[in-house]
Amino acid sequence: MFVDSQGTGSSFGTGGTSYKSRSRFLFLPTAYRRAATVSEIVIGDNQRLEMALKHFRRQVQRSGILKDFRKKRFYVKPSVAKRLKSAAAQRRRREDARRAERHHN
Repeated sequence: MFVDSQGTGSSFGTGGTSYKSRSRFLFLPTAYRRAATVSEIVIGDNQRLEMALKHFRRQVQRSGILKDFRKKRFYVKPSVAKRLKSAAAQRRRREDARRAERHHN
């Protein structure tokens, strides 16, 4: 689903105008419609749709929207989250120690 600049939801091929006549889209995932995270691209008159999609994918990846979606896909109990966070911190410390050891040698 795409949300145009006025905030109304529409899909390609439905409604009055085609995607070629629109120049600005706001791409909002369903779970983020009320959130502040918005990925926006402006499609120029002579820009290909494939390039715009590539730009959009890159922008979404950099913003971390998909990473956050994957993280929130399932409920994680607080005790499990604490354990996972601790394990990640241990991995980071080990990696930092290895890097420091390689740097000093």
